Amino acid sequence: SPQLLNATFTLGPGDVVAPHLYDWQFDGVDDYIQLPSPPSPTLPFTLAGFATVSSGMVDSKGHVYEGLYAGRLTIYKTGFVTANFYNGSSWVAYSVSGYPVDQPGFAAIAYTASGADTVAKIYVNGALKGQGTLKGQPASTTYNARIGMFIAGYLERFKGTISVVIRYNRELTGDEVSNLYGQHVLPGGSLALFLDATFFDGSKYVD
Repeated sequence: SPQLLNATFTLGPGDVVAPHLYDWQFDGVDDYIQLPSPPSPTLPFTLAGFATVSSGMVDSKGHVYEGLYAGRLTIYKTGFVTANFYNGSSWVAYSVSGYPVDQPGFAAIAYTASGADTVAKIYVNGALKGQGTLKGQPASTTYNARIGMFIAGYLERFKGTISVVIRYNRELTGDEVSNLYGQHVLPGGSLALFLDATFFDGSKYVD
């Protein structure tokens, strides 16, 4: 039972410890990360990220994860959070308030969805903040996913720092989301995307 963040826990097979020792800094002008392929549009999924947000964003909002039709996580400079996807005819969106702005340290956001016509949930810092019924499946997209900026049209540039972006091909439970925030432990099963600003070379974390 290794110790981390003053909490004792046991790692299971495939679990990942995300230490957040480094971060990506986005200037709100032209910084973004483009992923090498379009995201999977299938449910279930979980999208999550750790970020600090600046109220000095030029645009009203910025994207922590932008998968276009297949799912996105967006934070407004007022602390409003939106998680949504496109089902082929309309946007399915859920919004909550309470994401800390201009505060030191990373805060977490997670969006979980188990399937069409089921309940989607938004968590902030491990706590459930809002939920609603999904309508349909996410539509496919040919655009590659991005971190920090919209794919096309409006820029919606993120200003702040992002440490980790995660996508699962399953819905994480409330306890798993809480552990992700409180202990920085990622369950290994069905982990589809794990982007961290650190890399462990076998002996130490490097940029």
